[in-house]
This record gives sequence, C-alpha cells and structure tokens, in this order.
Amino acid sequence: MKTIFKTAIFIAIMVTFSCQNETLSDINAEYPQSDTNTEYSQASKSANAKQVTKKITNSLASDPDPNNTSECGGALFWGVMSHMGKVTGYTANKTCDWLDQVTLHITSDEVTYAANGDEMWSDGDITIHFPTDGSTIATITGGSTITGGTGRFEGASGWFVFENMVYDLITGRESHTAYGEITY
Repeated sequence: MKTIFKTAIFIAIMVTFSCQNETLSDINAEYPQSDTNTEYSQASKSANAKQVTKKITNSLASDPDPNNTSECGGALFWGVMSHMGKVTGYTANKTCDWLDQVTLHITSDEVTYAANGDEMWSDGDITIHFPTDGSTIATITGGSTITGGTGRFEGASGWFVFENMVYDLITGRESHTAYGEITY
C-alpha cells in the first residue's frame, strides 16, 4: 500500500512538473497584444515573429506643450488607445505653413506611451481650419502614419484618420477620436 501511495505521489509530482512546459513565452505568443504582458512587450521581437494587422482607435485630448521650443510649437496629449490602454504622449511640430488666411498646415513627430513603457511613433499631418464666423472653435482634418516604436511596436506600421477634431482657440485644448489600422 505504501508503495502504491509513494508511486502515486511520484506520478503526481512528475505530472505537475511536466505540465509546466507551457511557459510564459507560450502564453505571450498566444496573447501578444495584452497590455499587462510586459515581458513580451519589452522584449525584442524574434526574427521569425509573424506580424498581424488590426484595427486601431483612440480618443485623445491635448494641451499646448509649455516647454516646446519649436517655432511651430507642440502638444502634450493623453487618453485611451486600443492595443495600448491609457496613453500619454507628445507632438513636436516640424512644419507650419499658412495655406491661406484661415488655413494652417502642420506636420509633426508624435510619440505615444503605453502604461507599460512601450512607445508607438508616428508622423502627423493636419490642417487647421480657423473659423470665419467669430466663433472660438477651429476644426482640424488629417491623420498620422505609424512609423515604428519600441517593445511590441518595434517595426510597426499603419495609419490613423482623425475624426471630430476640434481646437479651442481660447484654451488651446484639442480633442479628437481616430480610427485606422496597425501592423505589428
């Protein structure tokens, strides 16, 4: 009886340890987009990792960056983004050209930070349409092109189209939603 009991315990221990073949790497491969999965997101992608294309959305707001030294200014933003959760980031405007008296074209470098530290990089291209009716709300059209990042966004590509983008001329606050695709 003791031999059977010892054998059963030995088998249970062996089964327990043999079932641990599913490693964190296996789980990461199954759930690579998880924002709580920091080991995967901060590790370099392997050379044979398969990229996937997914829809991406965001809802962001921004204020002027008080420390930006660019002639064209910049902004600090925050909000939520699919595949990243709560985000913060900054926009550094590269160019700002008046197309006419009420239309300003701006290009920018953008960095979006996920809560786990991963970065997504993008190039922005927007046009601000200033009101001619005396109101204090400008509308903005445009979007961004995703150009890479760090962690799980290393080598990422894709695009955003901005929607409902408005700019309060009194406070400098901007807000918008966006949709697009990301490959990473």
